[in-house]
This record gives sequence, C-alpha cells and structure tokens, in this order.
Amino acid sequence: MKNYKGNSLLIELIIVLLFFALSQTVVVSMFAAAHDKAEHSVMLSSALTFSESVAERLTLEDNPDAALQEAGFAGSDGIYTYTDPHGYDVQVTMRREEKPAGEMLYITVTALHDGEELLTLPVQNYMPKEAAQ
Repeated sequence: MKNYKGNSLLIELIIVLLFFALSQTVVVSMFAAAHDKAEHSVMLSSALTFSESVAERLTLEDNPDAALQEAGFAGSDGIYTYTDPHGYDVQVTMRREEKPAGEMLYITVTALHDGEELLTLPVQNYMPKEAAQ
C-alpha cells in the first residue's frame, strides 16, 4: 500500500476551515449582541431625555393635566400614557394632596419598554394658595 500525503493535507484544511467557521460564528454573535446593546442604550437615552423634559414641564405648569394633553398624552384621573416612536412608553401618574397652605403634587414619570421598566423619575411640586389680603 502507498501512503499518500495528500490525505493528511486535506484533513488539515478541513480542520482549519472548521476553526474559521467556529470563529466566525462567535464573532458574529458578539457583534449582534453589541448592536442590541447599542440600540437599547439609544432608546434609554431618548427615554431619559423625554422623561426629564416632561417632568420639568409639569413642575412649571399651573395645570399639569392640560400640559400632558397638549404634549400628546392620553388618559385621565391622574394616569397618562404616551407611546413614543422609538419603541418605549411613558406613563405619568399624578396624585394631589391638600395642605393647609396649598397643594402638594406628587408626579411619577416612568418609561417602559415591552412591559419592562427602563427608568422612573419622581417629581414633587408644591403649589401655594394665594394669600388673602
């Protein structure tokens, strides 16, 4: 029988090709995971910016319910929801508490994505009553 060196070269080439295929699979999955993380961070940043803007606006408004309606929120009775085109929902809950010298407004701005909470911003706003003269 003759011993052919061609067979060992073929086996070495197959092993090298399998190694490169396995390496490619690992690298592609790492890039896909990095891409998903980047998309999630962009969405989180956008949700944070929008939520901060809403929270700031509500602290400056005399009528926060009307301000939320103007901003495109839907709802009533202290619970408002907004769906952003970037893929997250913003929910605003408001609770009023009468105080002797005014009204305390407790606001919670929550950003959600697929039912998972991304962030929550608590806001408190005190609105004093006008002093009788």
